[in-house]
Amino acid sequence: MNGLEQLLPFVLIFLAFWLLLIRPQRKRQQELARAQGEVVIGDQVLLSAGIVGHVREAGSEFLKLEISPGAHLTVARQAVVRTLVDPVDTTDLPEDDELAHDGSAYDDTADDDTTYDGTTYEGGTDRGPDGSDPHRPTTS
Repeated sequence: MNGLEQLLPFVLIFLAFWLLLIRPQRKRQQELARAQGEVVIGDQVLLSAGIVGHVREAGSEFLKLEISPGAHLTVARQAVVRTLVDPVDTTDLPEDDELAHDGSAYDDTADDDTTYDGTTYEGGTDRGPDGSDPHRPTTS
């Protein structure tokens, strides 16, 4: 009986881990695998990389997504995180050349000597605040 009493805390700890961690994680994995298997042509899906696209072709391992009109991407079925119930409208998004680095729209008709943040530079090199070239290492 003494040996059983010593094992009881370990059994209880394992049971707690199983109930709190292993079982819910296994359930999430099964739901994800089921959702990935149910993807059909016409669904709008979200990939693990954050890409949203419409399924145009569906195979057993790969999907062909249309991420914008005329732009297709072949991805592994396992990259699908979920099928979007409320489709995202991507038709009113600005073109890539109309976006600044932070995602806001900018005017690309500016002079060639103007950087994205509106500062100007001379001699084809973007100078730092102290006038040095931030793209070249300093020697000291």
